[in-house]
Amino acid sequence: MAKERQHTAHNQEKKWHRNGIHRPCMTGKRPTKGMDPTYLRNLRRVRRGNRKAVLLSRGVKLYPSKRSAAKKETRRKLEADREKIEAAKRAKQAEAEAKKKAQEAEVEAKKKAAAAAAEEKKKALLAARAEAAAKKKAAAAAGGDKPAAAPAEKPAAAKPAEKPAADKS
Repeated sequence: MAKERQHTAHNQEKKWHRNGIHRPCMTGKRPTKGMDPTYLRNLRRVRRGNRKAVLLSRGVKLYPSKRSAAKKETRRKLEADREKIEAAKRAKQAEAEAKKKAQEAEVEAKKKAAAAAAEEKKKALLAARAEAAAKKKAAAAAGGDKPAAAPAEKPAAAKPAEKPAADKS
């Protein structure tokens, strides 16, 4: 028994030429794997510049004025807000400093009042001592031989008895 035929190209040529034989289309991008990184970096920048040039040649504005005006307005508002915040901070700081100065002045006033009160008390005590001394002199002059009454002395406190030392032997 004969072997069967494995392959034939019968009718394939007709089918291939039905729509014509063309070169394969270059679809997608050319692979850049393994290319010089410096060249690729430059290539990206060149392509970006080319896109801008095409847009400019078509009359397209790269930076529309509405967008830039909106950005400027937003920046102006942000600056105004920052200025308000800074002014509020400065006012709060000034208020805190004024409050601190007021407290310091109050403390100083209390110290001066306390010093004045202590001075008055000292003067009153000296005046009382001077008056007492004047009374003693007047009493001594009026009484003649009598000595001035001395204040009673406090009796000495009794000391506790000492314990005899114990022999260590």
